Amino acid sequence: MTRAQYLEATAALHDLQGWLADAGDALRVFVVKAIALLALFNLLRWALMPGAGI
Repeated sequence: MTRAQYLEATAALHDLQGWLADAGDALRVFVVKAIALLALFNLLRWALMPGAGI
């Protein structure tokens, strides 16, 4: 493997790592938003339920 091939391979690996990090961040944001929406829905359902009590 020549030095140019090595540099090209490490650059591609670095790009892949960046893409995976971005995908992981997007997935984490999606999961947090989904949990927040589910919690809000459950809170509203509990608040609007007749005779819910405290």
